[in-house]
Amino acid sequence: MAMNTTDLRYNDVIRGPNWPEPVKIIRLTNMGTEYIQIEGSLVGANTLVNDIIPLSDMSYITKIDGAGDMTGDPNKVFLAIEEKRYRYLESYGLGG
Repeated sequence: MAMNTTDLRYNDVIRGPNWPEPVKIIRLTNMGTEYIQIEGSLVGANTLVNDIIPLSDMSYITKIDGAGDMTGDPNKVFLAIEEKRYRYLESYGLGG
């Protein structure tokens, strides 16, 4: 599905071959009729990006739905959170 620039808004998250991970959009600017400037930040690294790409490359960019996958095992989620909590306790000398 070819992405149209009118489908993208502030705070949308996109993925494409230009970036190593998804990008959260801060601002989109049309640069004439053939280019678009995408300003945003990498979601995981929180590094700023400022790229000018041809509109023809928009077909390689996909918008990521913000719903997320909530089909994981809740017990594993609980244990992962507890592990982090215990690590913080130990770093402050409060754990066993």
